[in-house]
Amino acid sequence: MSKKNSKHIRLLFLIPPLLLLLFSGYKVISILYQSYGAQQDFSKLSNRYYQAGTNSDASEHDESGKAGGSVTILPQFNDLISQNNDIGGWIRIEGTAVDYPVMYTPDEPQKYLHKAFDGTYSIYGVPFVGAGCSLSPRSENVVIYGHHMNDGTMFATLVNYAEKSYWEKHPVIEFSTLYESHQYEIFAAVSTDIQSAESIRCYSFINSANEADFNSFIDGIHNAALYDTGVDVKYGDCLLTLSTCAYHTENGRFVLIAKELTD
Repeated sequence: MSKKNSKHIRLLFLIPPLLLLLFSGYKVISILYQSYGAQQDFSKLSNRYYQAGTNSDASEHDESGKAGGSVTILPQFNDLISQNNDIGGWIRIEGTAVDYPVMYTPDEPQKYLHKAFDGTYSIYGVPFVGAGCSLSPRSENVVIYGHHMNDGTMFATLVNYAEKSYWEKHPVIEFSTLYESHQYEIFAAVSTDIQSAESIRCYSFINSANEADFNSFIDGIHNAALYDTGVDVKYGDCLLTLSTCAYHTENGRFVLIAKELTD
């Protein structure tokens, strides 16, 4: 075999790995670009939300239909609701990456699973209220889903609650609906899988049938919790559940359950 042919053969062997390298590089750049774009978009939404809330010129207005009648919208939502009336609230955990709008589309709960706030496709989606839950009137438990993104955004923060020390630093969730602002104290962190989560009714417990039903649910959550928070939960408390995917097992889920703080 001539040296020329040998050289050509070596080049042919090099082409597949080179193509693979180029493709991998493209994928990495694409992921970084999507991450940057999503973070920029959410940052703009956050600025609009907080600026509207502190602007003394912001005025409340009435909306019909969202809550089944004429209601008064909190001023911080005035700007965002004019852009997309699917918005149902805003969620924030101080000192963490969780600081996002929450979408509420009862007839199509997973509408924003892979949609950005403006309705375009996005692997990040937007946190959304789960099936069967109601914001006004508020159901006993409101379940909110969000993606676990590898760049640490969206609900990726939730898995940090596997450590009790993290819960001690960030025990409170702020969740404002269009009409009211609420704070919730986390009382359980559950690392599980989809089947086990469903068996303890993480997602299906929306309104209790009675006190015994409520207590049964809470007992199941406490038994599945990673650690004891010492937070007392009683019948009549309004609950908030946050859920995201987790990668510790197949179809893994990480769930936080909190109760509303009242005066």
